[in-house]
Amino acid sequence: MFENFDSSIGVEGYYKIIRSKFFPNEEPDSFNIAGFNAEEQIFRKGAVFSRVRKLSSNDVSRFFNGDISISDFYPPKSHIHEIRTGRFNSMDKSVLYVADHPYIAIQECEIKENDFFLLTFLSLNKDMCFLHIKENKGGLSDLLFHLFKAKDKRFYPVINLVYDDLLSFDKYQGIAYDSVKVNAGYVHSLWGKINSVKNIAISNDYMNHVSLKASWLEHYCVDDSVLECAIFTPLSNKKKNKLNKIFCKVDKNKFINLSNEIKEEMQSNELRNKILLDKGNVSSFDKPPVLLVNKKPY
Repeated sequence: MFENFDSSIGVEGYYKIIRSKFFPNEEPDSFNIAGFNAEEQIFRKGAVFSRVRKLSSNDVSRFFNGDISISDFYPPKSHIHEIRTGRFNSMDKSVLYVADHPYIAIQECEIKENDFFLLTFLSLNKDMCFLHIKENKGGLSDLLFHLFKAKDKRFYPVINLVYDDLLSFDKYQGIAYDSVKVNAGYVHSLWGKINSVKNIAISNDYMNHVSLKASWLEHYCVDDSVLECAIFTPLSNKKKNKLNKIFCKVDKNKFINLSNEIKEEMQSNELRNKILLDKGNVSSFDKPPVLLVNKKPY
């Protein structure tokens, strides 16, 4: 149903079809209840996610000259730059897209050979909970799963309408959804087994609870190999808006040592967070998700 967008149905038409699955007996004066199978993805404070930004030639030149700031690692502000409609954001609405694995972030951003890009690792400053709809759960859940996986970008306005109207529960800080580029269990020759194919769209209201851990300026080479050119980190815990900038060609040893130190720290924190999460050492998200949906004047 969501392989190719049918313009004769249109955005409103697709929305009406999906809404009718939520409320099959909806009438102007009726009170209806809908439910579907879903799960919650909980991440502890300190969890790290990947974000990729493909760079223009102007950006590459600017960043290699050290002209880079904290804002370059985050989505653009709508009052400064035009924001295109995305899978979970409407025009000029800022949402933070991240991935649970760096390879997923690279693939979702469609990085190709000879591209330069920023591979940024962002850390949660608080425990967060995300809605996640899995495959093969039947009925409405399967419909939503396949809608969210639609590759035709003309479905983006449909996804946004469905999410904003029918799924924007106050309980969640955003939504987790499976990659459209990489299948679960995929094994890459360089990256190895990709253990998680989840993307996460963090709502605009919670972006200020995400901070920069580190970012690498990288060049995508032949056979999916990556050349790390520079690393950018917050100058200190007290000066998080100022950057420490280390370039491989300028001080290779310092660059390698810092890169390895940060990667080892992130791996250690990931293991620690998993242990604590398995023990239930996390904020309580027991509140049931409830959303009041407005009637549509059809």
